[in-house]
Amino acid sequence: MIEIVTPENRAYCQDLLEASYRMRYRVIIEDLGWNVPGVQPGRDFDQFDTEDTVYFLALSETGEDVHGCFRFNPTTKPHMLTDVFPEFCNERDVPRGDRILEASRFILDRKACGSKRAWIWARQSLGLAATEYCLNHGIEAMTWLTHYQFFSRICETYDSEPLGLPRIRYYDNETYIAALSKIDEKTWRRQRADFIGGDQHVAIERVPLVYSAKAA
Repeated sequence: MIEIVTPENRAYCQDLLEASYRMRYRVIIEDLGWNVPGVQPGRDFDQFDTEDTVYFLALSETGEDVHGCFRFNPTTKPHMLTDVFPEFCNERDVPRGDRILEASRFILDRKACGSKRAWIWARQSLGLAATEYCLNHGIEAMTWLTHYQFFSRICETYDSEPLGLPRIRYYDNETYIAALSKIDEKTWRRQRADFIGGDQHVAIERVPLVYSAKAA
């Protein structure tokens, strides 16, 4: 299941969020060897984990462990493409607007997933949950930075356009590309057609209970 953590329901999901920060550290620092400035030992949490961030967490079958994640941030405020990686948008300005979100920290813990099928399910479920969230909230596009080797694969699902030429990122000395991807019903249908979970509903966005003073 994919748990969607929003500013409205965050108080109910703190344990899962902390587990996701630890998982992020385990994968990107310990396994991948990224050199992330200012990261705390055992916990990947940066200036883009904000009050406005929406998190997508791929959970284990028990719902207690986080096997994958990514986050959305509004492009109307400081975000990674504007403040950390603007050089990747060397062909056009960074797209910004109320209907555009930036996706970042798309991370999967292969070891925790256990099997290749579980890893594929987590990856596909995160992408499908992102699209459904966008469609439900009036979001028309997302920006992102990803390994250049994955760009063509992503374009098979999302109608995407590069924002600049591929460049090497100093974190890991790998080649990355920034892009803008359109979110629409066609995107959703492509993802559903490839989804190994069939018609299974993948995401839950918890709505916090609102207590009335009169009712109390």
